[in-house]
Amino acid sequence: MKATYDLETEYKFFQEHLPEFVKEYLGKYVVIIGQSVLGFYNSISEALAEAVKEHEPGSFFIELCTDNKDYYNVVLYNWSVA
Repeated sequence: MKATYDLETEYKFFQEHLPEFVKEYLGKYVVIIGQSVLGFYNSISEALAEAVKEHEPGSFFIELCTDNKDYYNVVLYNWSVA
């Protein structure tokens, strides 16, 4: 049976640190695992490729660092890769 993750910790960490992420990494994608940043990447594809090298799909959070508040008015899904 596959492990499932709710990513609530990662999402809260992202929200708390977004102002500093935007200041330094505007337009980059951040990968967060727990309360740690794995890295910042130029594309979501690059972020995903790096994250799955050492972490199970669905166990990390990827999001764009942007100051556009409307961008974040979306539903958060946990991707389950079979």
